Order: sequence, then structure tokens, then C-alpha cells
Amino acid sequence: PLGAGRNGKGIPPVVTQCVRFLATPEIMSTKGLFRLSGIKDHVDRLKAAFDKGTDPRLSDPMYSPHDISTLLKQYFRELPISLIPQNTFQSLLAVGHELE
Repeated sequence: PLGAGRNGKGIPPVVTQCVRFLATPEIMSTKGLFRLSGIKDHVDRLKAAFDKGTDPRLSDPMYSPHDISTLLKQYFRELPISLIPQNTFQSLLAVGHELE
């Protein structure tokens, strides 16, 4: 579940650290940020560091913003329970279309 790995409070470190890194203006302007995939080996290294509970140093120049965004997307894809419950998905889409 989303709460796994957060020691009973807050948001999981993988989410907070990735979002904090990606939310900076210079990173957010990266072309194809959530569309282009990161390098699999880099994403696997980052994931392993989070799994061990160590600091993955997201700012290491070895990692691209695409590596970090791919890790975050992978985390949400691998949740055992969908982040958006199936019974609310269509309603959420309808609201999105109305806002457009």
C-alpha cells in the first residue's frame, strides 16, 4: 500500500524525494520529463537504494531527470492497490474534461 515504507506517518521517501527533485523550475522545464524513459540501470540503482533505506543522491550528475521521473512512475505503477480507485476513475475523467 501507499503507506508502506513510511514508518506509520507521512508520504513514502521515494515519493517525497522524487517530487522535491522534479518540482524545481529547471527540472520541470525538461523536455519530455514524464514522457521519455530513464536509463533502466539507473532506475534500478535508485530503486535499490530506496529499498535499502539509503540516500540515493538524486542530484548525482549520473542521473537524469528522466531517470527520476521514471522511478516515480514505476513506484505508482507497482502499488498493489491502484492510486485512483477503479470505481472513481470515470468520474475523475469527467471532471477533467469539464475543466478543459
